[in-house]
Amino acid sequence: MKRIEELDFTRIIAMIAVITIHVTSAYIGYQSNILVMGMNVAFILNQLTRFAVPLFILLSGTSLGLSANDDSYRGFLHKRLTKIGIPYLAWTAVYIIYNNHSDLSAINFRSVLRTVLLGQAAPHLYFVVIIFQFYLIFPFLRHYINREPCKCILGAFVITYGIQKLFYFRRLGIDLIPDALQPYLWLLFPTWIFYFVAGAVLSEYRLVLIRKFASQNTVTILFVTFLFSGLYVIESHITGNIESIKTSLDLYVPLVLLSTFSVWKYAERIHASHTAVKILSKHSMTIYFMHVLVLRIFRHFSIFERGMSGMLLLLAAVFVCSLFVAIFGDNIIWKVKANKTTH
Repeated sequence: MKRIEELDFTRIIAMIAVITIHVTSAYIGYQSNILVMGMNVAFILNQLTRFAVPLFILLSGTSLGLSANDDSYRGFLHKRLTKIGIPYLAWTAVYIIYNNHSDLSAINFRSVLRTVLLGQAAPHLYFVVIIFQFYLIFPFLRHYINREPCKCILGAFVITYGIQKLFYFRRLGIDLIPDALQPYLWLLFPTWIFYFVAGAVLSEYRLVLIRKFASQNTVTILFVTFLFSGLYVIESHITGNIESIKTSLDLYVPLVLLSTFSVWKYAERIHASHTAVKILSKHSMTIYFMHVLVLRIFRHFSIFERGMSGMLLLLAAVFVCSLFVAIFGDNIIWKVKANKTTH
């Protein structure tokens, strides 16, 4: 598949947003004498970046939709699960050991199996569990998405919207979700299927149309996105719903996608931006997996004691350190693989 720089740029924005969510969440949860101003800034940043997971899912759908359809079902699963499954298992093991380093005897097969299946080793690994489910069903979905893209998007929206309303009613005290399903519904693919299908229908032709629309309406798109993001934060504050499962994200995520395409039109004029996007996109998966570990290590240095400046410093430090370690680690792994191939 030919690399599309706008999508790589969007993936980087989503990655930075994920890191922002986790740093600000840690800051908000930090028990100390934090100034109200710092808390407000953390809350705003946390909510402004809530598009991250739905946008990642949309981009996953786009990547699969643009990929060649020349594999058997078994071949498709082997290729995809190997690419993300092995790193997932490796990083799950790292987080399990880190979480239980004071008492490794607490680790047992049953708890490890549950942790792997539910992505519970760290707060960001559930995303991989969701993506695995889409890998399993995409070869079957592809045929319908290619034939009836509009009907597929509409059907996917109805499913996701319905589940979002179940969560909404639950917040109001009207619990319509079966008890057995309650702890897991947010992990199941129907909750996120609208974003995935919306991404999967973005063929190269449609991406060209989006690029053209974004370049011709940059000011309008950025203004509407800015206005809507403000309304989104206000909604989160009023309702108290700070999670990533709500109907307003169904509009926020496409606006962010259009905005990244609009911004890239100007960013690409800077020669260094192409190199930066190439490097960051190349190592984005490793950065995603490891940034929570880096965050947890840095928290031992009591950076949050500095207040808001400490939070912003930690945000930058987690991103930069994750990037450099990812580059170093990935290059070693790739060299080992290359040596094995030559021998």
